[in-house]
Amino acid sequence: MQRYAKKMAAAVRHVLCCAGLCAGVLFVAAPFSCKMTDEGVAVSATDKDAPKIVSFRGTQSSVLAIACDEPMTLTDVAFKTAGDGETFAQVTDIAYDESGQNAELTLDRPMEIGEKYALTGIVTDANGNTLAFSLPFTGYNDHPARVMLTELRHGNSDKTAKAEFAELYVLAAGNLAGLELYGGYYGSTKCYVFPAIEVEAGEYVTVHLRNYGGDADETGDALDLPSDSPDASDTARDLWVTGTDGGYFTKNDVIALVDAVSGNIVDAILLTEDETKTAWTKKAQTTLAEQAVAAGVWQGGSDRSSAALSKGMGLTKTLSRQNVAAVVAAYAAEGTQAVTASKADWTLTTPTPGKENESQ
Repeated sequence: MQRYAKKMAAAVRHVLCCAGLCAGVLFVAAPFSCKMTDEGVAVSATDKDAPKIVSFRGTQSSVLAIACDEPMTLTDVAFKTAGDGETFAQVTDIAYDESGQNAELTLDRPMEIGEKYALTGIVTDANGNTLAFSLPFTGYNDHPARVMLTELRHGNSDKTAKAEFAELYVLAAGNLAGLELYGGYYGSTKCYVFPAIEVEAGEYVTVHLRNYGGDADETGDALDLPSDSPDASDTARDLWVTGTDGGYFTKNDVIALVDAVSGNIVDAILLTEDETKTAWTKKAQTTLAEQAVAAGVWQGGSDRSSAALSKGMGLTKTLSRQNVAAVVAAYAAEGTQAVTASKADWTLTTPTPGKENESQ
């Protein structure tokens, strides 16, 4: 049980981000991460001493974990479909750890990946104080895809429909649900949340960070949906943001792919226009860079002097990863090989969204 408590403590790093926090509930979230759901958190407490929920997440397709700031008892618990409020699954078992602050809830049926749900119920502490809660949740992804960043462009032209994009390569098949893409400069205000779609190993996925023509996500087998964008591919998967605002990252930034459930950085790139500078513009960038280095996905240091050179990146030049083949080979050999890169592995080339990168 002690081991279970440690796992729950680690889960506190990331739960429900980017949402306004309501009175009576405290959520501790990983820095700069996006929220996992679009619904709000509805809370009503009987008094100011009500217990506080500090984390809530899925651990398996039919298992949820919830943590409180003091020993608790859960009652009237229901797992519902968001929107219509209909019961989706019955909670068949609630198991508490030795501290009484962590509980594991078992459902009688698995969640559907990427679907929107809400867990409702009442938390009661040892003094009889109560908290009624409604916690939004996105269906647990029990087979996440393994991906890495392979190409980036900053810059746009509404006349040619060219825009910022981030290209990914799929190392291992799975579902993209739970992945988030964002930069340290804008943080949670500009974050792309991947849809729940199945992808195969060897696929390229391009996330277009402006949408000039109402382009639709290629979420199924059809990869040649019509588009006016010259960056769209008929042979690779194209995903699109809504609107033309753009502004997801800058040329001096730290860009990360993050697993929203665990808060772990899956891949990241540091980029700068001036290698002689060491300090980042914002503290959020510094923190995200340090996390990328600690996760082992970026090598060589966390300051700007260790970043890939982005000077010259624009409509005709993108930053392209040059160690893709090496990472693919290492992953195939070891399976759990971490995706790693340094400034030497990224260089400016001609844009090739949805295709193999040009060499240096």
